[in-house]
Parts: sequence; C-alpha cells; structure tokens
Amino acid sequence: MSKIKKIREENTLVQDDSDNSVFDQFITHFLRGMSERMRETYSNSELEVFLKDRFAFFRKAVKRSICFFQESSQQEWNGTSRSS
Repeated sequence: MSKIKKIREENTLVQDDSDNSVFDQFITHFLRGMSERMRETYSNSELEVFLKDRFAFFRKAVKRSICFFQESSQQEWNGTSRSS
C-alpha cells in the first residue's frame, strides 16, 4: 500500500492536525474497500485527486446530516415535529 503512504505525504487538502487525522482514517478505510486492481488503474496523482474529492463529498454529507439531526431535534424539543 505504498500509494496510501505517498498520498498521506502529499496531502495538502487540510491544514490542522485533527483534519489530517480524519483524512488519514478516511483514506485508509476507503482504500481498504477498493480492490487492488482498481487502485492500480489510477496513477498516484489521479488517486490523490480522487480521494480528496471523495473526502470533500464525505465531509459535505456529514455536515448535511448533522444539520438535519439538529433541526429534527430542535423541532422535537419545541413540539413542532412533523410526525406529531
């Protein structure tokens, strides 16, 4: 998995250590889910761009779901839940 190490070393997407840690964990799990054959179809630079795009999508999806749950919780707290 030398591609993983190379991508981590070249990672310029995020600046703070907590974001680096999340990105490292993300790419580790994401690449474990990819077949070796699929990983080999990408050059290192293409794989880096692909992983950064997937990470950006992941972060956006997490933010949306957090907003949804906060809104739902607030509605339940106020007694204005749609299921009532």
